[in-house]
Amino acid sequence: MYFVGIDISKNSFHYYVSNSDRTKIVSGKLKQNMSGFTTFDKILKKFNKRKIIIGIFSIHYLYQEFNEFIA
Repeated sequence: MYFVGIDISKNSFHYYVSNSDRTKIVSGKLKQNMSGFTTFDKILKKFNKRKIIIGIFSIHYLYQEFNEFIA
């Protein structure tokens, strides 16, 4: 199982991916734009999507662009 934490701010988002042992696999900061979303998508595609749990922290209006991309 993989756990993905996402913290969305006005112009960017931070992400953190760990395994079930809570060992960090990858983390970083990306811009909240199509380039950042595409890069994040490439990162997630390295993992089996059936084994990913995603948690997102954001204020509602900051979440909208990110939500539209992942929906």
